[in-house]
Amino acid sequence: MKKNILYTIFVTAILIGSFTLNVNAVPPSSIEWHSSLVIGTEISWRITDMFLVDPSDPPEIGYEEFEEGDAISFELNGTLPTVYEDTYETMAPPTFIKLFVGYDEVSFFDVSEDPGFALQYLVLPMLFYPYYGGVENITQFLDFRAARTPNVTSIDYLIVGDYIHADIVNDQLSNFKITINNNTGIVKELFVEDDFGFFTAELDIFDSDIDDYGVYIDNVLTWHSSIVPVTVLSYEFTLLDFDDPASNLEIGGHNASVGDNFKFRYINPIPTDPADYYGEEIEGFLEVYFKNELQLWDDTNQAQRVMYSTVINPLNIVLYNGTTYSMYEIQQLREKMDEAITYLDATFGGDYMTLEMDIEWEEWDEYSTNQEPYTSQVAYTLLINVNTGILKQIDFEIIGMGNFQMVLNEEQSSIDDYGVENTDFIESTDTPTDSPTFSLPGFTWFLSSLILLIAVPIYRKKKK
Repeated sequence: MKKNILYTIFVTAILIGSFTLNVNAVPPSSIEWHSSLVIGTEISWRITDMFLVDPSDPPEIGYEEFEEGDAISFELNGTLPTVYEDTYETMAPPTFIKLFVGYDEVSFFDVSEDPGFALQYLVLPMLFYPYYGGVENITQFLDFRAARTPNVTSIDYLIVGDYIHADIVNDQLSNFKITINNNTGIVKELFVEDDFGFFTAELDIFDSDIDDYGVYIDNVLTWHSSIVPVTVLSYEFTLLDFDDPASNLEIGGHNASVGDNFKFRYINPIPTDPADYYGEEIEGFLEVYFKNELQLWDDTNQAQRVMYSTVINPLNIVLYNGTTYSMYEIQQLREKMDEAITYLDATFGGDYMTLEMDIEWEEWDEYSTNQEPYTSQVAYTLLINVNTGILKQIDFEIIGMGNFQMVLNEEQSSIDDYGVENTDFIESTDTPTDSPTFSLPGFTWFLSSLILLIAVPIYRKKKK
């Protein structure tokens, strides 16, 4: 994408639009938005497919690079304007909406012309009242915009059921297509092609407050009844087989050894909102210990938080529209939405699901003077009790580094993987007097790989 900066960018539902040569020579036109677009509403579009001409040069919006799996989000923080000219023909930055790329807020002043052009079409007015009178629908509004926007050559569209498939021919992007809900003006899917390559994005029902019909989204996780405050699950290292026998693994100031335990102590009810469980709210219901020492949240990073979220798994997710995803279907969704997952399969035997997953990703060695990233690979085998969602065992091979295993220690857990209470359980955790750390010097592979286990759209924390 071109990097030239425009100070007029945004909106249709939310971005300032293009320049126009018309100056208020005629009475203003007005627009009406769908009733679901109220203050506080968030809508996200997830990048589901991407091709880059140069993989080392991904596209960006406002200096924020994005890649497959990332989200582009709008959050309404003010009332949407009802005057067409105030929305699409003003040079003032909007005060009624925030833009996020990959969960980082982006200033509208930093958005270049090309992505700004695409963003202004993601949410459209439901009805249009032109200055010359009458009431017009979304397709007529698109025609009006094309006539008043110099960089739009034409807009071709096809109506199929509740959707408008629009091809917006313009001099900003090589190819720009959107699928619009004809009832609300909210885009369900978009395709963008330009110098960088191309990508497809879809409205993400796991990270948005409403869908393209304007229906409020309330997805609910189902947990096993045995997982309550104060459940404790302990996992013991049973294998640390390094390719280099001289290697060591430092966790919280200790060199990890076979027999050492992680303990996960659930101090509050588990959230039923997937965005809360798999997001930043995790510290509100979980404490993590290593060798009985509390690991402070200030010393943890997102990779570690994601790792913690793999200990218990929901039995299913009941979507707002009544659809239910099973435990394995959730895993399949992860594979589709995360390009780092190169292989995924599951087999079932008795009460267990054996989930095999291969991960490949790039990372940087902070201790190296070489500024080029390197590729890491890990193969996982996870044994999950399908009746409870409790992880019983995890085996993982870090390619070129070694094989590792952690197994549920039932004696040091308050329940077993079937959810049966351990009546002999005695809690043993200490809070250190100094500030412990949770770091793996020289072993960033451990944290980096585990973050990929849960880093998919249904698990991202909303910004609000």
